[in-house]
Amino acid sequence: MTNENQLPDVKATQAFLSWVEEGKKVWDMYEQSGLSVPPTLKRAFSEELSSTGKNRIRPASVRPPDRPDAPSGTEDDWIWIPAKDVSARMLVLALLNGKNPIPVRDIINSVKEILPTTPDGSVYNIGAQEKKIQKTDDGWKLIAGAKAPVLHKSFVWGPREVFQKQDLAAFRRFGIRHLLAITPGGLQVVQISKQLQNADWLRTPLSKDLVKLDLFLMKKHTMVKQQGNSKKWILHPSFKEGQ
Repeated sequence: MTNENQLPDVKATQAFLSWVEEGKKVWDMYEQSGLSVPPTLKRAFSEELSSTGKNRIRPASVRPPDRPDAPSGTEDDWIWIPAKDVSARMLVLALLNGKNPIPVRDIINSVKEILPTTPDGSVYNIGAQEKKIQKTDDGWKLIAGAKAPVLHKSFVWGPREVFQKQDLAAFRRFGIRHLLAITPGGLQVVQISKQLQNADWLRTPLSKDLVKLDLFLMKKHTMVKQQGNSKKWILHPSFKEGQ
């Protein structure tokens, strides 16, 4: 005959197992979407859950890069992207954030100071297409309540949701370069992807395929290179961050 005193323990165990299974499903959903697993979910498990449902030892978290001087009002979950790496659309919105109307010619000149190859027509098109921009007799300004990134010194700051995919990709490439900078021996594509999945500060879409595309793009721009026949990637010796 079952001891009734044991029933609460059985129920607790069943509830715990159900909770673990739900955690696996949620973890898998994030990984399959190419997104970083939320820090809260990571902290809830002492071991990382793989997409197969098996457990593996959780890798050490990647040390975050040094955070540049931040603008006032910055939140802990904001990311920062070098202004020279953001899209022209994000740069225009950042230039207008918190400002009175700015003459269009001044906006174009400010954009070209940071992104020299941007055609004037592209900036005009941003004003015509962007719903967050209001056109006035004195120039352009953000509509009331519009969310936009912040330009501070040489970086554009903001929460993940204010940026476009190409801007988030720029921050992901910065994260890859940071990881390679603190790993002199180099890393393979799979290793880079796995380590960055545990980087809570990255907050960008992430997958092995995206990392691979990023590496080949940065190779084209002489930022990274493959080391011999090892298939490991390292920073290119001639590359300096911020150049």
